[in-house]
Amino acid sequence: MRADPSPALPPGPTAHPLAQAAVFARDPQGALLRARARYGPVFTLRFAGVGPVVVAATSDAIELVADADPTASRAGEARRRVLPQASARSMFGSDGDEHRQVRARITPPFDARRVAEREVAMTERARAHVKTWPIGRPFRLLSRTRTLAEDLFVRFVLGVEDDVRARMVVQAVGAALRTPGNPPLTPPDRDEQRPLGPLLHAEFERRLRPLRGLLTREVADRRSGRIPMGDGILAHVAASELSDERIVDELLVVLAAAQEPMAIALTRVLDRFARDPALVDALDRDGPDAPAFDAVASEALRLHPPALASLRTLTRDVVVGGHALSAGTDVMVAFTLLNRDPATFPDPDRFAPSRFLDGPPPPTFLPFGIGERRCPGEPLAGVELRATVPTVLAALRLRPLSREPERAVQRATVLVPQRSALVVATRR
Repeated sequence: MRADPSPALPPGPTAHPLAQAAVFARDPQGALLRARARYGPVFTLRFAGVGPVVVAATSDAIELVADADPTASRAGEARRRVLPQASARSMFGSDGDEHRQVRARITPPFDARRVAEREVAMTERARAHVKTWPIGRPFRLLSRTRTLAEDLFVRFVLGVEDDVRARMVVQAVGAALRTPGNPPLTPPDRDEQRPLGPLLHAEFERRLRPLRGLLTREVADRRSGRIPMGDGILAHVAASELSDERIVDELLVVLAAAQEPMAIALTRVLDRFARDPALVDALDRDGPDAPAFDAVASEALRLHPPALASLRTLTRDVVVGGHALSAGTDVMVAFTLLNRDPATFPDPDRFAPSRFLDGPPPPTFLPFGIGERRCPGEPLAGVELRATVPTVLAALRLRPLSREPERAVQRATVLVPQRSALVVATRR
């Protein structure tokens, strides 16, 4: 990338921003792929209430995500535009030194060795959850994996060890995250740009209050010595000098942003195993530590990434993919386009786990991001998949109700199966 003061934006779809937003929400992956086929790997989308966004799937766009030049863009500033509950002091909304300080407080419980030590306990929790899943009638797999992922996070990462307290926090997390319109995609001061914006914000804040109260109690009880500190995120932030209010604000953002991607990943991996009995047989025979398991998971996430993209706001003029972009431009590095690039993945729409058995994945495959913004939950995701997927498939035979994996639709900042992955389960 090189400095260039030109303010011109790349070409892109010319439909009204409202129409572009509607098409994108209904089929984001299809919209991106169609735009790339027409305009190339760099193009501009325009959404009502958000403004123009340059979509890029090029090597220099990946440099932005990798923070190869930290003076070129800001991730926190961009994220605050689509995740308003992420303040400039939170891990997801901060930049620079502030981001590094917050990340240092939050990430120790995600240490690979620590989460690996929880695998047996996670397996037991998964086994308990699976016993409650419906048998012989359709249900939405995503709704079950959400509850499971939230439970594992609250107990083993957040560090709420008491069973009663953990259940209360899990229920409060679910109530808040399932608020219609969560997360609000415009800040409160721009609600007039979005129909029902004020009502959605008010309802989201109302549903957050019980969770805020429970987290405040958890922090206060640890600081006062009423309960052991433990070694989860709660312990690390409670030991800091931050106020209870700021700690809870940081925790709310982590809870809001960390749950859905893991639940979607678990859903998509289970769905792919369920569509091929031979994959389940191999898992029964070889276990989740075999390379084939990771290959299936990687291929599922290549085709169905939970995260839509990585967003950056340029802080100086740069050139991306041959297009001069000015400071202040929002750039979306779209994982779907990278993951379905035929130059990197031949026959990119075909499900072929063998792609990930012949060596390291290509550098454009970024299921957990890259650079200092790389998802700290990557070790947790690997352990959670190994603990839960074999447990579910050992107990149940899942039959998806769609002939092909459900198309992804946009829900806030993530991509979810259109009907939440409808399946029928029978006991094995």
